[in-house]
Amino acid sequence: MKRAFLYVAYIMVLLSLSQLALANSVSIPFYNDSVNVSFDAGILNLPKVQLKAKKIDETYLRYQYLPFESLISSIKSYQKAHQLNDWFYYKILETTINKLYPEEKPSVRTSIVWYCMLKSKYDVRYIRSGRKSNISGAISYRKKAPYYCTSKNFRDRGKVFLTLSHNDSKHKSGKSIMMYKKKDRLMSFSMDTLPIMKPDTVERVFQFYANGVLETITVKLDKTLIDMQRDLPNTFLGDKFTTPLSPMAANSLLPQLRRIIAGKDTLIAARLILAFVRESFTYKTDEDHFGFEKELSPEEALYYRYSDCEDRSSLYFYLVKELLNVPVATISYIIPNQDGHCSIAIGGFCVEDYKPLFVQDSIEFWMAEPTDLGNTLDIGEIPKEFARKHHKVVRVYIPQADSLPHTSQIP
Repeated sequence: MKRAFLYVAYIMVLLSLSQLALANSVSIPFYNDSVNVSFDAGILNLPKVQLKAKKIDETYLRYQYLPFESLISSIKSYQKAHQLNDWFYYKILETTINKLYPEEKPSVRTSIVWYCMLKSKYDVRYIRSGRKSNISGAISYRKKAPYYCTSKNFRDRGKVFLTLSHNDSKHKSGKSIMMYKKKDRLMSFSMDTLPIMKPDTVERVFQFYANGVLETITVKLDKTLIDMQRDLPNTFLGDKFTTPLSPMAANSLLPQLRRIIAGKDTLIAARLILAFVRESFTYKTDEDHFGFEKELSPEEALYYRYSDCEDRSSLYFYLVKELLNVPVATISYIIPNQDGHCSIAIGGFCVEDYKPLFVQDSIEFWMAEPTDLGNTLDIGEIPKEFARKHHKVVRVYIPQADSLPHTSQIP
């Protein structure tokens, strides 16, 4: 009987230890994966805090006594292993804090998230917008003023901050009420380096005419990366132009387009790629499609049925760079009291009968309008509505001199 009692007690101790171990980690869903976040149980002993403007500094001093280091280190390890940008680090951190403190008010959870971001050496602000209780956080993401930014932002001490919180939809502007500790690290939203995630395959079929021949292309896309790009805030026109296609999409699309342009000179090849971008998608503005302005990456443009000017420009920019390796630029027209317009200019060859749109580094750039719905405008031809409008060069790609094509013909 005594042995049985000791055995039961031993099992209970093991179960207790097991539960304690489980209590020191939490599983966080992350797209088609999950993150096992380790943490010190001491962070659950949250002190009473006051989030009034005059009490925030005192609140953060109390947070300093809580051992958040293990939690931060655990998320950073996952971030590094999967090549995630700062935005996804923030999202995993936010989801973790929300799960660990389900009984706390959203504003308290937000304050913990931003304390951890400060501990992670980001340059952040604690802000108040509108009502005194409407507290949020903001993070520095760009030293220069935003251009064509559709996300909520404000300026503080010469820097631009993006407002992020549990209720950021209510924030139309922000006023910094606490800087706490100044950090120099800026938030990165770039997906120039693609995350390492388990792919989820979807297919899209496109048709367009190439020299009078109807071409049909089937492309495989990575739905996981599309979902991740969908959740990125809009921060600056052209940010997604440097996002490459997933290996799955690139290995599916690029060989088929190379077959179509093989043996053609560079100008004709550029026209054929332009025909693919113009004819393969149905035009619809972001407002009509999503209900708000949203810039798409090349892979997103291939995934969604509808696209507008900056989405087609993003795709054409990528394809010209990858398939032709000639100079290519993103241009934008800002028209007072009207919607702006995004387009593309390409260089590296001469277009007869038209004047170059602009010259940079002794390279002539010619307009190539991806949003010509009738596919009638030639390369170098400027749409009539923009012929007398001022344009701004947003982003330029110029290949190294030794990487430019030695002949005008595509192999």
